[in-house]
Amino acid sequence: MANLQQYTEFKKSRSPLVRTLLQAGELIVVVVVVLALFSAFAGTSSATLTFQDDGVSISASDELTIEVAYADMQSVTLEELPDSLGTCVDGKEGRSYSYGVWQSDTWGDYFLAAKTNLTQVIVIKTEEQTVVFNYESDNVTSQLYEYFLEKATE
Repeated sequence: MANLQQYTEFKKSRSPLVRTLLQAGELIVVVVVVLALFSAFAGTSSATLTFQDDGVSISASDELTIEVAYADMQSVTLEELPDSLGTCVDGKEGRSYSYGVWQSDTWGDYFLAAKTNLTQVIVIKTEEQTVVFNYESDNVTSQLYEYFLEKATE
């Protein structure tokens, strides 16, 4: 608190031009902090889903997209997000969003695109792959599960 009072006194003792420059500097610092926080949280978004007539495309990042044909779905389950996702083989593990190719005792080698602050994930298994993901919220994830379950049984 004493430093703030000293700084305030320092500003008052300066010419109007210097005070204006100091205020501009303060504004720049605030903008930089806000942009840094935005940047830190920008990577916490969920997967991008692109629905097609014959399947769905799930993108976890600009470089990582997987396509799943509805006809290839052998099973679709809604599961609790485990405490441990396993090991990230190729991807990213963030504070609230993890994606990429992972390996775990639960799902073996699998593709992941999940907000880790949610409690549920959809697990789609085909003959060749396992895809684990959630989307936006537990409620939306649950609704998507119903949609994929219906598509898998058509």
